[in-house]
Amino acid sequence: MPRIGGSPRAKLTYSPEQQFDTDEPVDPRGDIVVDLDDYRDRDANPQAFELKDGEAVELENEPGPSGEPSSGDFRKNLALDYDDKFLDTLGEDIIEQIEGDIDERAPWRDRFERGLEMMGLVESDIDDGPFPGASNAVHPLLIEARTQFWARAMGELFPPDGPAKGKVMGAQTDQLQQRAARVSEYMNFDMTVQDEAYMEEMSSLVWDLSFYGSCFDKTFNDPIYNQNQAIYVPADDLIVPAEARSLKTTPRFAHRMRKWPNEVRQLQVAGYYRDVELDLPSQEEENEVEKLKNETQDVEPDGDDKSVRHELFETCINLDLEGDEHVGEDGSPTGLERSYYVTVDRHTRKVLSIYRGWDEADITCRRKLYINHWKYAPGEGFYGSGLFHLIGGLQVAATGALRVLLDSAASASLSGGFISRHANLKGKTLILTPGQWQPVDASADDLAKAFYAPPVKEPAAALFQLLGFLTERGEKFTATTELQTGGADPKSAPVGTTQMMIEQGGKVMSAIHSGMHRTLGRSLRVRYQLMREFAPPDGYPYEVGEGQQRTVFADDFAPGVSIVPVSDPNVFSSAQRM
Repeated sequence: MPRIGGSPRAKLTYSPEQQFDTDEPVDPRGDIVVDLDDYRDRDANPQAFELKDGEAVELENEPGPSGEPSSGDFRKNLALDYDDKFLDTLGEDIIEQIEGDIDERAPWRDRFERGLEMMGLVESDIDDGPFPGASNAVHPLLIEARTQFWARAMGELFPPDGPAKGKVMGAQTDQLQQRAARVSEYMNFDMTVQDEAYMEEMSSLVWDLSFYGSCFDKTFNDPIYNQNQAIYVPADDLIVPAEARSLKTTPRFAHRMRKWPNEVRQLQVAGYYRDVELDLPSQEEENEVEKLKNETQDVEPDGDDKSVRHELFETCINLDLEGDEHVGEDGSPTGLERSYYVTVDRHTRKVLSIYRGWDEADITCRRKLYINHWKYAPGEGFYGSGLFHLIGGLQVAATGALRVLLDSAASASLSGGFISRHANLKGKTLILTPGQWQPVDASADDLAKAFYAPPVKEPAAALFQLLGFLTERGEKFTATTELQTGGADPKSAPVGTTQMMIEQGGKVMSAIHSGMHRTLGRSLRVRYQLMREFAPPDGYPYEVGEGQQRTVFADDFAPGVSIVPVSDPNVFSSAQRM
């Protein structure tokens, strides 16, 4: 290729497009655009020239339709290197896909509306009973199982001293043991002291897990406070396609976040988000589940424009991003899509950030997950099964039996019946009140003839037996009995036999805790990696006692030492541990 302007790396482009032929003369009257990639400043944008009257005139340097990420920090916000046209198109595509995913899972979301009503946490118009004044009591089977599970799981997985312990991988040496101790001390200090909301977030996660069947936690480094944090992500705020099986393999998933305008502005000032103007919606959109959750807290948003928040989708999505393509050994693009974390404002469709979703040293570019999926029990698809799925029928039957018993007892205890039209009551409405006597213009015989009370039976013993049976089956299934001994009677059994029966009765709960133990381990490893990645040069100082302070450095989080939960996957109660 001929050289123009003396630059050995110049590229020649014609307009209109045609292949350059060195054997043919060049028409000087044609328009020639020359892109000069100056070797003296390889990061500079190429300059464009146009021939006018035989002279080269420099054109304005306008960015291309997609731009190109410049070299620099691997963790930089790539959205800063792309123009608005490309980002607006990307934002529109992502929002369209996410809203399609939301519509696909509408039946899954609507299922829990009935579940919240079933537990008696909200009032339901469809459960007013067969007549006015009928009982609307709800059997506490589900809420009791939920409370028992929450209390046991929190005590085992998240003890007061912290949920983590260091573990030496490979040969045991004094140096590695000391590193493991420092890592364990600091991580527990970080989660229980510095991350003040950690225990509350995990408590909310465990509380909802048994009911919904699926919950999520997200561990990240807060760019404003430069501190690691873990938050609870409800299943309704983690959006995946209907065909998804896991967060590792799905082509995309999105975390729906609601942030106050000042929170978004803080992230823009910190450089984590693009500094673009975002319009607020007139009011926040709430689905039925969100409305019911507000009702359980006895709150009702007034829709004031001063209380409206931005709805952001932090989306992990596979992209073949132009300018940041995956290249093979020969240096040419392979067309392989890699994971990026793209944050988009739902209302304005503006892209706020694009971050690479893999480790810089990972040549395979495996997806880096900051969100972990907790499951109560396996489900048929992506989501797990909770108590509502497993014993929802027992809850409905127990509630029905309880209401019939209460209505039957009320009917037998309170008088009621029919009054003759010919009774001489002179328009009065008689209400029998204990301890009070009301005068009427009628004799006792007239009253006896005017009033008729139909026979009402006392509550049947069969109803009591049915309610007891349903409650017992529900408690055995969810392992919420006070002494979990399987199906045998431990009163006259030897101690060894009783211990074996307790172990057998706790198989279900032990399996659930084992799954939670593994998920907590993944969550702790994400925090472990973030500590190594964002460790300051002078290390992390922390307190180990009154007046004592230590420091842990990035090298302490190097391979050789890992972090695991302090809990035992086979133990879920203090009696079992003893």
